[in-house]
Amino acid sequence: MKYLLDTNICVHLLRGQFDLDQKLSSVGIENCAISEITLAELAYGASKSNDPEKNYSLIELISEEIKVLPIYNGIRFYADEKARLRKMGNMISDFDLLIGGNS
Repeated sequence: MKYLLDTNICVHLLRGQFDLDQKLSSVGIENCAISEITLAELAYGASKSNDPEKNYSLIELISEEIKVLPIYNGIRFYADEKARLRKMGNMISDFDLLIGGNS
């Protein structure tokens, strides 16, 4: 995996914006992944949307095409980085740290 796609990129992809489908094709979909956190954020967005069923269908499509990485492998990184950043007074959201730990 070379590219870990975040939630914003996935939303733009699902909306057909910025020629992301072509860009992903050019780098190879097999070289892309999302984290379970991104999948959860996409599901939340679908649940609060005006058409949850349609959006859940789109999420299913993306999760069938793009590898979904578990967060388990990033837990140690998350813990270490959160502690280090807290000591420095520089906090980052928990989800962002967990996503970063999977890359």
